[in-house]
Amino acid sequence: QDQNFRTARDQFSSEPIFFFFNVALEERNKPKPTTPEERRAQAEAERARQEEEARAAETPVPTPNVTAQGRDIPPVAVLVAGPAPSPTPTPTKEEQAQRIASSQIGSMLDAIGYGEPQWPEAVGMAVALEGSVYVVRAILVDKPEAKKLPIPFVPQLVSGPPFTSDAASVLPEDTEVFVSASIDLGQTYEGMRKQTEIKSKAAKQQRPNFPDGRIEPASASDSDTALDAFAQFEKKAGFNIKDDLLPVLGNEIALAGSLKTLQTAGSMNLGIKPPSPSPADSGKDDPTKKQKEVLPLLLIEIKDRDAARSLMPKVLNGLGIGEANLIAQTEKRDDTEMVNYAGVFAYGFVGNFLVISEASGVRRVMDAYINHQTLSSNTVFRNSRRWESNRSVGQIYVSPALMEGYHDGVRKTSATMDSALRDFLLGLNPNAEAITYALSNDGLGTQHELHLPKNLILMTVAGVSSATKNPPPEQNEMIAISMLQYFANQETAYKAGAGKGNYGSLQQLVDAKMFPLEAFDKYGYKIDATVMGDQFEATAIPREYGKNGKRSFFVDKSGVVRGDDHGGAPATIADKPVQQ
Repeated sequence: QDQNFRTARDQFSSEPIFFFFNVALEERNKPKPTTPEERRAQAEAERARQEEEARAAETPVPTPNVTAQGRDIPPVAVLVAGPAPSPTPTPTKEEQAQRIASSQIGSMLDAIGYGEPQWPEAVGMAVALEGSVYVVRAILVDKPEAKKLPIPFVPQLVSGPPFTSDAASVLPEDTEVFVSASIDLGQTYEGMRKQTEIKSKAAKQQRPNFPDGRIEPASASDSDTALDAFAQFEKKAGFNIKDDLLPVLGNEIALAGSLKTLQTAGSMNLGIKPPSPSPADSGKDDPTKKQKEVLPLLLIEIKDRDAARSLMPKVLNGLGIGEANLIAQTEKRDDTEMVNYAGVFAYGFVGNFLVISEASGVRRVMDAYINHQTLSSNTVFRNSRRWESNRSVGQIYVSPALMEGYHDGVRKTSATMDSALRDFLLGLNPNAEAITYALSNDGLGTQHELHLPKNLILMTVAGVSSATKNPPPEQNEMIAISMLQYFANQETAYKAGAGKGNYGSLQQLVDAKMFPLEAFDKYGYKIDATVMGDQFEATAIPREYGKNGKRSFFVDKSGVVRGDDHGGAPATIADKPVQQ
């Protein structure tokens, strides 16, 4: 009889698997929050406890130094010089500009998460297999007065009106990852600005008090710091966001790129290191030089190109990088144009969108648009989205390139797989399919729908199972290197202890519980050791060359592991040191 249950169940009446979570009931059963008076009393008690701990910490405990004769001696301070830290390189002007802009943008975007999350009253979820696709559907049943939030724990991000993505008619047809959403920028900005002002006022009021109870007065230098991030931006930019910028913008905001964009998120200064090159890539160009090729594209819908063009230099002023306007170069082709900032970044106007990325990325968008080779003309993209309703306010598309990559991985590792598993995976339909997702809200609640190719799920699960049973050769090689490093360390410890000046054999180290017994049969490598007086040598070779690994390894008392591909023969001291 629960209304929320009926709403969810009616929505998913035909799916074979259905879940329901009564979030509101869980919230009602939680302990009621304390009153303001109770919270103040708790805060006072906590403050008193912290002050007491601070006073106790400030009182030194006398610990005199006493010699054997009972005489106090003064303590002696010994200064030991450690290794000199390497000097931090001075950032270039481009790096300084990027840091300034990133800090300013980050300060404003942080406000999108301010405020209390808006959790739904109930969640209904259903799973079905439709043809070759697993479909996962969910509805978040909200309160009648709730804002239309695409993500409950991002309380200031408000969905805009239903849309048919126009960004797809601008992006190149080979785009592999595409995320687009309709955002009510007016409501989103108002919420962010309100929450930022609240935090700014609270920080301004938290000034230290003098012992006599007086509050430290604000100084003239505090005038800028008292401003919130948006006010600081407007002051430097010289325009009002609500009155001058928002009327120029539409509702659609999109991100796009390649699969490598997801793998190299560090290229956007997100603090994530790009992947290390594999040994097979060691002879190729430095991958960091190709980093710009995978930068994502940011697309923002605009209503007035002329107004947006005049505002962009002011936006850079607001971000603290106005000097970049001195090196701006404009390129125009047909009905498109790009402003290039010496290769540091660029933006362009293509169709009804402002496109922001690095210069080569913006040029690719311009080329695709001029030559009518856009994502919306891609047959695979169009067919994959036919199931979507006309009420969508968000969508995600991952091209079949992801599934093709899984197919390639299966083919490359099939030789090391269990025969039954290999036959199963290679027998799957080789036709790759896209992953698609849509977000909508028809008034009953926020609805999510995800379409996953069945064979992609099967390959993922089977791949995890295969990796658990039969680790890939590269993983076995890394373990063998670590085992030899560990063996060398344990030989040194054995010689200093139980060995009484002598190195021990493999069996002696195992008996002394200084080397794991499973190292001999668990990781696909055969480990042998020879002790000769004050020397020892240990080797690791693959039990089945090619299947368990290709490289052989060697270590001696130097602790340096050496190795190379010897076709299954042992490595020697003549080999080069290896790196994991």
